[in-house]
Amino acid sequence: MLRNERVHLLNPHLLSAVLLVLLLGSGQTSQPAWAGFDEDHECGYCEDRGWIYCNKHSKEVIEMEKLATRCSELARCTKCGGTLKVNCLKCNKDVSAEIAKEREELAAWVEKMQAIDAQVKGKKTMHCESAHFILTYNLSRLR
Repeated sequence: MLRNERVHLLNPHLLSAVLLVLLLGSGQTSQPAWAGFDEDHECGYCEDRGWIYCNKHSKEVIEMEKLATRCSELARCTKCGGTLKVNCLKCNKDVSAEIAKEREELAAWVEKMQAIDAQVKGKKTMHCESAHFILTYNLSRLR
């Protein structure tokens, strides 16, 4: 049991979120996007945003990653490209151009972070950006 807990603590998404919470000291709470639907919306599925959260990420990861503006680990997602957003197929609001722009900006940021990766020569690094900080870190495998 303890071994499984240790592996869970090394999850890069979880570590990114914990570090951001510590750095930002956010005491604000917000209602999760999936908590109930408002009847005032035409599309109750996406609440008229035109996008929904990517289903390849858990609700916990989505809530934690909302604290970050960019994350190199999320950018590896083939479905959302790190934006956590995919087009809503249940409504007529088309935001695909906006989502594509966010993905392009994130891809450019990841490319920029590769300059930092070059400095650590061969070690896999992860990058996470908030409104005030850019974190670069790597985790060695613990035994």
